[in-house]
Amino acid sequence: MIEVNIIKSGETQTLEVPNDMGLNLMELLKGEEYESIEGTCGGMALCATCHIKIASAKPCLAEASNDELDMLETLPVIY
Repeated sequence: MIEVNIIKSGETQTLEVPNDMGLNLMELLKGEEYESIEGTCGGMALCATCHIKIASAKPCLAEASNDELDMLETLPVIY
């Protein structure tokens, strides 16, 4: 199982998800009807309606690459 803790306005919501579902985080949050995730471009990194900040991860995630940072700078909407 994967545990995802969503913190919004100081409140935490925990989702437990089987690790064999093959979903990315955007698909998971949309499937759980999390209201802040639209993903209107289908995850093609064109609209930023699924852009989130990850406070922590275990195991730790790698730092954002220059390509990722460049992509974020070109998005029309940054949250």
